[in-house]
Amino acid sequence: MNHLNSVRLLHLHHGFACDFLNSFSLALTKKGLKRIMGTKSRQKHSITVNLLWRMQTVLDLSIPTQAALWCLFLVAFFSFLRKSNLTTPSVRAFNPSKHLTRNDIKFSRNGAVLRIHWSKTLQHREGIPLIPLPIIPNSDLCPVTAVHHYFQLVPADANSPFFCIPQGPILQPITLSLFSSFLKETISAIGLDATNFSPHSFGRGGATHAYQSGVPDHLIKLHRDLCSGAYKLYLSLPLATCTRAADVMAASLFNTV
Repeated sequence: MNHLNSVRLLHLHHGFACDFLNSFSLALTKKGLKRIMGTKSRQKHSITVNLLWRMQTVLDLSIPTQAALWCLFLVAFFSFLRKSNLTTPSVRAFNPSKHLTRNDIKFSRNGAVLRIHWSKTLQHREGIPLIPLPIIPNSDLCPVTAVHHYFQLVPADANSPFFCIPQGPILQPITLSLFSSFLKETISAIGLDATNFSPHSFGRGGATHAYQSGVPDHLIKLHRDLCSGAYKLYLSLPLATCTRAADVMAASLFNTV
């Protein structure tokens, strides 16, 4: 049905009539397709804390590319950020005014904060949400430790892509296709069906872990820069309040180590 909506928009953009899309015959065809094919899409599984531990065991974090992608995994899980915030559609599509750069993270003794310039709910630079990442002492799943380790193996200037890998003498941004393919390889390496997972699994898994850890619903929504303009509330809250979701997630994880 999304394809039909695209056809409608294309016709309207060029000033063409699109009355045929409202025809009775097309309505019957769509109804018949729903009966045959169903309407419920197959939802991907969530990435859990247990899965993260298992995934970490099959990686060699002394290899820059694997360290970069492992860092991406943890940041995606703890930030709930969408794939469009974390990766680029292609190498050439990287845009420092839209995508994360090395300059968009600030470290402190309490963790780190990511500065987000653009997202599906923030497309006109109405403000810049800050997404906290927690420090989890003595844990292999600490996202801040993973960032420091990755930055040491893959040094880059402030305007370089936050997530990038060395390709010969240059650094290339991590693309969505690389994110997806490496995730599938890692999932397969721990003996699971890779078709059940996608980059979206990290955001769902992180939000689920936060809820199970006792993070209030409204903080989960704010933490992810979510829909319906929720990010605007995030901009007016003290940073200490914004970090509660990350802190509770970290404490819960630390207690299970």
